[in-house]
Amino acid sequence: YKHKTDELNVPVQNVEFKTKKIGDLYQIKTGTTHQMVYGIQKQIASEVGINSGDYTFTDSGQNIIAFKDAKKINEAFQKNENRQNVQNLLNDKTGIRTNSDGNAIFSNLDYGLYVVVETDVTNAKIGNKPVSITWQTRPYVVSLPSYIANEKNWNKDVVVNTKNSIDDATLEKKIVTNYHGGTILTTDLETADTDITQGNDV
Repeated sequence: YKHKTDELNVPVQNVEFKTKKIGDLYQIKTGTTHQMVYGIQKQIASEVGINSGDYTFTDSGQNIIAFKDAKKINEAFQKNENRQNVQNLLNDKTGIRTNSDGNAIFSNLDYGLYVVVETDVTNAKIGNKPVSITWQTRPYVVSLPSYIANEKNWNKDVVVNTKNSIDDATLEKKIVTNYHGGTILTTDLETADTDITQGNDV
């Protein structure tokens, strides 16, 4: 479900999402104790800089790196330096756009660990009116099914709320110029507006 920042009841339409299975949920037995862990295929793990975890093992010929906490996998997928690699993982996937209710629905998925990526915000709308989204949501990892701690139960119908700012960019940037009215300046340099709005852009 895609909504406006701080306004849960304001859905955003026509935003594209893609998802890909990157791993599974496993039970590890140590002595008499069973531990549920989140495993990611080693080949995919290396794309986001994961080289070790709490456990390593083989499943159906695939090398698996597993963690007790999926948070470590999620953090790796969200790093800026991994953004392009994560996008590349989904090149063969078809995107689904949010509908009039702000929902992008993925059905009949196998159980496992999935990365969800917001891949296109260029035609976003609220109430059929175009809006400008100033930054895309970072990729995130979802467990299917997901464990609901306060209910002590597993939920196979998972809803993830994704929010963005759709107002003016919160960061206003300018660029230094030494050109004014056909004259090149050597002192009193001026600043000019730029459409660069990302915090780390130069």
